[in-house]
Amino acid sequence: MKHKRLFAFFLFSSLLWASLQARQIDLSLNDWRLWLDKEAPVVADASAPLCGWKQLPFQGKQIRIPATVEAYCWGMESGEKFGLSGDYTGVSWFSTDFLLPHIKSSQRLLLKFESVRFCAEVFVNQKFVGKDEAFGTPFYFDITDYVLAGKKNSLAVRIIDPDGNFTWTDFNPHFWGERRITPSHGFGGITGRVELEWVDPNYISDVFVQNTPQITTVCAKVKVDNLLNQKSPDGELRFRLFPASDDNQVLYDKSIRVNGDKLDEYYSFVLQYPKAQLWSPESPNLYWLQIDWNGKDGSSHSVRKRFGFRWFEIKDSKDGRYFQLNGKRIVLRTAISWGFWPVNGIIPTPELAERQIRLAKEFGLNMLNFHRGIGQTVLLDKADELGLLYYEEPGGYKTGGNTRDVSLQALNRERFLRMMKRDRSHPSLIIYNMINEISNRQPLPFEIEDLKLFHSQDETRHITYTSSNFFKVLHGGKCPVTPSPVKSFMRPYDTTVYQQGWWDQHFPDGPGVYCDRFYKGPGEGIFRNSDNLHEIVMWGEEGAIGTPPRLQLIKEEIEKNGNLTGWDGDAYLAQYEAFDTFLKTHPDFQKAFPDVDAFTRSFGNVAIYYQGRIIENIRIGNVVDCYAVNGWEETKIENHSGIVDAYRHPKGDTHILAHYNQPLYVAVKLRSKVMQREDTAIADFYVVNEKNLKGKYRLSVTCSDNRGVFFEKTYAVKLEGGNTYGQLLVKEVKITPREEGYTVVRAFLCKGNEVKAEGMDKLYAVGLHEMDSSLDVALLDDSLGHTSNALKSSGIVFRSSTAKEILKSHPDVIVIGAYDRQLAMPEIEARSELLEWVKAGGRLLVLGDADKVSAFLAEKEVLDYRGCVPLRTVWFGGNYAVAKNLYFSGLPCNTAFNWEYQSLAQYHKQRKALRIMNGKCLVAAVAEHKPEVFSALHSLKMGKGEIILSTLDIVRALNRRDETANVVARKLLINLMTLQN
Repeated sequence: MKHKRLFAFFLFSSLLWASLQARQIDLSLNDWRLWLDKEAPVVADASAPLCGWKQLPFQGKQIRIPATVEAYCWGMESGEKFGLSGDYTGVSWFSTDFLLPHIKSSQRLLLKFESVRFCAEVFVNQKFVGKDEAFGTPFYFDITDYVLAGKKNSLAVRIIDPDGNFTWTDFNPHFWGERRITPSHGFGGITGRVELEWVDPNYISDVFVQNTPQITTVCAKVKVDNLLNQKSPDGELRFRLFPASDDNQVLYDKSIRVNGDKLDEYYSFVLQYPKAQLWSPESPNLYWLQIDWNGKDGSSHSVRKRFGFRWFEIKDSKDGRYFQLNGKRIVLRTAISWGFWPVNGIIPTPELAERQIRLAKEFGLNMLNFHRGIGQTVLLDKADELGLLYYEEPGGYKTGGNTRDVSLQALNRERFLRMMKRDRSHPSLIIYNMINEISNRQPLPFEIEDLKLFHSQDETRHITYTSSNFFKVLHGGKCPVTPSPVKSFMRPYDTTVYQQGWWDQHFPDGPGVYCDRFYKGPGEGIFRNSDNLHEIVMWGEEGAIGTPPRLQLIKEEIEKNGNLTGWDGDAYLAQYEAFDTFLKTHPDFQKAFPDVDAFTRSFGNVAIYYQGRIIENIRIGNVVDCYAVNGWEETKIENHSGIVDAYRHPKGDTHILAHYNQPLYVAVKLRSKVMQREDTAIADFYVVNEKNLKGKYRLSVTCSDNRGVFFEKTYAVKLEGGNTYGQLLVKEVKITPREEGYTVVRAFLCKGNEVKAEGMDKLYAVGLHEMDSSLDVALLDDSLGHTSNALKSSGIVFRSSTAKEILKSHPDVIVIGAYDRQLAMPEIEARSELLEWVKAGGRLLVLGDADKVSAFLAEKEVLDYRGCVPLRTVWFGGNYAVAKNLYFSGLPCNTAFNWEYQSLAQYHKQRKALRIMNGKCLVAAVAEHKPEVFSALHSLKMGKGEIILSTLDIVRALNRRDETANVVARKLLINLMTLQN
């Protein structure tokens, strides 16, 4: 069999894949069939389907593409759908028929694929045409010699999915038998459009519209190829410019005679259009450049490439180094997207792509990252249209260097080159990055050579070697401010490999909740600030806080779309049912959260608020150039730190983050947001000013509570404007709340009678009351002394003794600091004295080892206890929510634990929850993607008394006396001791 040459670098235009003439058939619109060839060897050997060619059109399911096996066949092989058990690894067939019209005998027929995963072996009329393994990138075959004009032809694509993951990791290679392959998400299928196009042998194979520092000038690089490997003829190239909004308005028209010898590589044409409207996120003005080829041999071809006039660069000035877009400083605010999508796993529909871009802008972000994986053209198209910047990396590139595997290096290199050639005319794309988190080594020589190679393919953009966390073996665990090969990067139209000037550090783990320690005053007191003025400063991954998806909206969307659940829908539906059942069976929580959406949105607001406050920090510091939220979207099994769910619903209220992303507002920064009522807060006031306000203004500050305004003061301030995007205006304003609860601090920046900008922040004041000295409190089992220290720090008088002695004295409250064998001593066990004491009116408060005490109570048949679960952290996540109840008197209720509960909700605490089927849940807990709601504070009434079980880390909070926010834990403990129903 004679195989035709694979043209690996065919590039698609932004909206039109190639010819403007009627020379195309979009096979993506066909009905296709998907069949799993379960017994086929997982090898690329061009094997026929095991069912036979005649039976293939009748096998499997009818589908539409793009599609993956996982969208239609999740669990089909194993019979299991839970978690990852429904994945299929192996061979599948995607097949369709097409009728080809009669074409000129001189023309060639191209079969074009936007992308596949992982490997595609292509058959036309049962004959093998070729294969491609550079997944996620475009390719095509010349199938002229395989088709029958004017007749029905068959197309079958043998997809091989040998391995894959469903997480974020890309640092270890995957395997295809013994062969190492690039790690990627484990979905197999045709992941982009499929099209037929017939062209003359001489045709335009690529157009690259290069932006230049002269912003209204671009350079069009045009490649005319000959499909018969012959010399290109002389001919004419015509260049016409149109606004994207009006195909009939020709803005520029010029034709040039071209010698065929000059078309062997790329022909460059400089187009100057001084009237061009520039492209930016605020004004995404787009143009079409149409190139018409007319050869002396009679060949012709037309291509349109969409682009924008814009220029992104590094600017060096006396004030430092910063990014600049179209001559104006820009601070990038982005989020990392792992490239997961609902149902099929890795393919956005046009509707979801647009939703993603619009949502990022609604949050106030100006960029998103294709993180550890090549992005999709439809996303860049929408970003171009709507105005959003993009940062792109291919994923898995580091594995070539980590393994020293030359064939793996070649595959990674090929994918990167194709990615660049596909995307390099998009105005939204501004930065390439080779490796996410190299972490523990310097670049290898071939990687630096690749850096140069990649830059030579697109000189218009910045390219970095890595965006990284740092292990201790590499620069002691921190990105150095001195030159280092690991900091290698290249600038537009500059062949120098720089080793200093671009500083990028990851701190991907989040704290669980915003805390007072993240702002302690100007300068060094600003968390994530920097004094590195002479480099680009990027916080490349920041603050993962996991929260649940918008389950109710997902359920509604699945129902609207015909109940196609794909690889993830069943998991979301199960979690929705669990949350809905919890609310319906817990009236207090149902009142606090009327539906599942209100419940999940409250959790989402915790992460969104944290990210907003840290973004505010980097903006008021006026040094950091880029901040990346960790992360954008979540999946059903992890990455729950995404601020949107897989369906691109915001997990919380977008206005929260949008507030901190405004181009102009007053940032009110409280050095303590949670305190005892008698304490004094210190407030500092900054302006975030990207609108170039300059000169003299007034700053009016007010403080108010439920009784009205109780503080007013006006200050004269002077704004610097220009590139000073964050400026301290007034510092050390003292505020003493006059009552418990929230105090609102507002600031107004005024000129004359006009308010130019404003901002606000809240503090929460906790009122404490003295413990009743007559209350008899006994502490049982505190061998390490932690609980006794916590009680002492809260001013609680108590006594300690053995269980036997304590029960004899009939105290009002018994506190258990840790589970001990004393509870199971024969004399107590036999008479159940502890439970009899509770029935008689005692209160048993369990602050430590609640799971072990619960198991003890379950043995006594008083507690329906069914186990304990850990609450995980960062991108898995877990958090608490409270509905209004007696024990939270004087504390925020009907909310997830947000900044007010920082003393209890942080990730460094002991975090676990209980599964209890009787009694009353006082504090609910959610854990990662588990389809359950658990209890972290639980009440069980027995007779006249009560057992209270707590997994909240109250003890550790009270033993950290340096944090004023721990007053909330103290208030809760006193309430648990003293308040009576």
